[in-house]
Amino acid sequence: MNIETLELPGCVVLRPADELDLLGHLGFAEQVDDLLRDGKRRFVVDMELVTYVGTSSARALMAIQEKARSVSGRLALAEVRDGARFALD
Repeated sequence: MNIETLELPGCVVLRPADELDLLGHLGFAEQVDDLLRDGKRRFVVDMELVTYVGTSSARALMAIQEKARSVSGRLALAEVRDGARFALD
């Protein structure tokens, strides 16, 4: 899975593309873990290019959110499309 990363003052924007499925979320979670280890705490996941989110990926996003919260951080989703919204509602 291709995940574009843009570091802005105060947050990191992550832009995954295509489907966020069982295999895709593993790389995504690993990338966020690396960023957390580097001291990043606030994340925005721009979902504009994501066409599908599997239920395991939705659970992984919740786990990532909990990891961020555990270090006083935050994860927010933006631009969620209809094809991805089902698993996230």
